[in-house]
Amino acid sequence: MEYPELKEREEQIKKVIRAEEEKFQETIHQGLNILEEYIEDMINNRGKCLSGEKAFKLYDTYGFPLDLTREILEEKGLTVDESEFNAHMEEQRKRARKAREGFSDFGWENGSSIGLNKNYETIFKGYENVEWETEVIGLYFDGEIVDRIDEGEEGVVLLKETPFYAESGGQVGDTGYIQNENFVGKVVDTKKINDQTIIHFIKVKKGSIKNGDTVVSIVDRKRRSDIKRNHSATHLLHRALKDVLGDHVNQAGSIVLPNRLRFDFTHYEAIRDDQLKEVERIVNERILDSLEVKTIETSLKESQEMGVIGLFEDKYKDQVRVVQMGDYSMELCGGTHVDNTSNIGLFKIISESSIASGVRRIEAITGEASYDYLNELERSVDKVSNILKTNKKDLIERAYNVVEELKDKEKEIELLKSKMALSIADEILKAKVNINGVDLITYKVENMDMNSLRNLGDEIRNRMESGVIVLASVHEEKISFVSMVTKDMVTKGIHAGNIIKEVAKVTGGGGGGRPDMAQAGGKNINKVEEALNIVPTIIKEQLK
Repeated sequence: MEYPELKEREEQIKKVIRAEEEKFQETIHQGLNILEEYIEDMINNRGKCLSGEKAFKLYDTYGFPLDLTREILEEKGLTVDESEFNAHMEEQRKRARKAREGFSDFGWENGSSIGLNKNYETIFKGYENVEWETEVIGLYFDGEIVDRIDEGEEGVVLLKETPFYAESGGQVGDTGYIQNENFVGKVVDTKKINDQTIIHFIKVKKGSIKNGDTVVSIVDRKRRSDIKRNHSATHLLHRALKDVLGDHVNQAGSIVLPNRLRFDFTHYEAIRDDQLKEVERIVNERILDSLEVKTIETSLKESQEMGVIGLFEDKYKDQVRVVQMGDYSMELCGGTHVDNTSNIGLFKIISESSIASGVRRIEAITGEASYDYLNELERSVDKVSNILKTNKKDLIERAYNVVEELKDKEKEIELLKSKMALSIADEILKAKVNINGVDLITYKVENMDMNSLRNLGDEIRNRMESGVIVLASVHEEKISFVSMVTKDMVTKGIHAGNIIKEVAKVTGGGGGGRPDMAQAGGKNINKVEEALNIVPTIIKEQLK
């Protein structure tokens, strides 16, 4: 017997699994690209050890375990600062423990753990007011209904009416104060349960709050204003993205904070720099246009007929709130907004990235945060100008000249290193010994980086008709090993990669490579000589 509904469900599950696999593959691919950039940067700057902070970013953001990062680095003769990585891991654990403390046990999502009346609908007065006199109709401490909350205690307050906006639609909850002549309580967060009851998380600073008290609730005005700027900017950003990228763009999530905004949206490819600049330009133009921001209460059906942008429409009630900005933007929204787009100030995009297959993310700032950002940029430019000993007007030209000068100096340094290598090659060749018919050179060179050591190994191998070379050097407290094997020795079973792996292991390092050439890094600089001394034994084993 066939069950069509089960087959349909199976296809749905498979579709979800494929989508998750695509997200995972994209995340891993991004992580590999980042790691390749780190490796290239280290090679270009002669670095040998990846910082623990970068290794932690690979783990925390892209899911790369430390073992995998270490293995990939060792293949390149590089290492990772594991102690710094572990320190970042411990900091993350501390943050997670801290996040679980405080109000997390109140079960505010559905009110069940604090016995809230699921049928109570708080009257919200915050669209027009940031201060409101009202009555305390519920107090909760340690998850229990109480008659009072005293100084130094933390709890939850339920008010008859409130100007505090509860976290919803990506906009964070308001903070501020609830007080009267006998009591001062700091509101640290505001949330909504059962989609209708607004609750206030407070810390009592002075006196006691009692059930039935008349209190004045006061929203933090500046914080609310910053949030309103960022929320209104997300509406302009949404419209501008549609204008530049196409109508397929739709909101896929957002968060509106006092200091920044984050906007996730559907789009099938990375946004070009010129497109991003155009989006930013359009938003700032609409801000300068001083568009009036109006709200309209209407039915969901009428809002759809008006062409209002609204996602997840199944969550809306029959009566909806439309936020309109001039004739440019019209969206369903229950959040707080500026009265005029000019109040947003300056809009600046800080970053754009991919967060999942077909979903992009923009982070941006407005108002005072954008002013602070520009000031910080100006201070940075001033510092760079002072370092390069030039004025801001000539900074770009001066920076270009410095880069060219560095390239010339690097060429000179490489030339000098090559000459140095040639000058000591004759001395190193004298150290040749014969092990079971194989000419072998093991030599410790003073203060030479990996690139120079590799060039020296090439020079010596070119001068040898047949044989094996293993060189070591300690440069800036880092050990480098290089192994070279001539072609005829490779055919006899000698493998440079296997030699260098065993040699590096003696110093607590690792590495590998091809049969004819390999390199590795080490840790214990006191064991370099000991590591080189095991090479003859390795050669004998490989010849068996």
